Amino acid sequence: TYSNGSSSQMSDNLLYILEDKRKNASSGENTISGYLNAIIRGMLKKKFTLFSGDTGSGKSRFGLANLLSACVPVIYDSSTGQWIKTGAQGKGVFISTELEEEEVKLPAACYIADVDESKIHRQRLTDEEYERLKIAAKILDENISFEELMDFDIADIENCIQRHVVKHEAT
Repeated sequence: TYSNGSSSQMSDNLLYILEDKRKNASSGENTISGYLNAIIRGMLKKKFTLFSGDTGSGKSRFGLANLLSACVPVIYDSSTGQWIKTGAQGKGVFISTELEEEEVKLPAACYIADVDESKIHRQRLTDEEYERLKIAAKILDENISFEELMDFDIADIENCIQRHVVKHEAT
């Protein structure tokens, strides 16, 4: 069956659309992938992007990495020993439907502080790394919220997102 939508020439309204795009931004915060940025134009406000895959395929880590890329304004660079600005300006929420708090928060802090997560699990952190992780916790507190929804439906997710948009200015 065919849609009851309208039909037109590809060029119809194209100049109007181009002029509008010259005046108004239509892309969001960058993701971790240049290819993904090209396809979905970054993390757009008021848009929900869903990634699906098999259990254990890395969906949660990929989502967390994109959230951090869009919302963390500063990260530590071990090669220079400096905190560097990323240009990220978003506020966000990570909604976990299966991962426990530790499985989300530790990798997020380690990414920001440039600390190998296995050093935490093996109790091999240096004092300097621990101090960087404490700074990372403050950065997370200012930019990203965390929600666990273990028994939920789509309305619960919508309400959670709306609550964070209002309360924490999540974008």
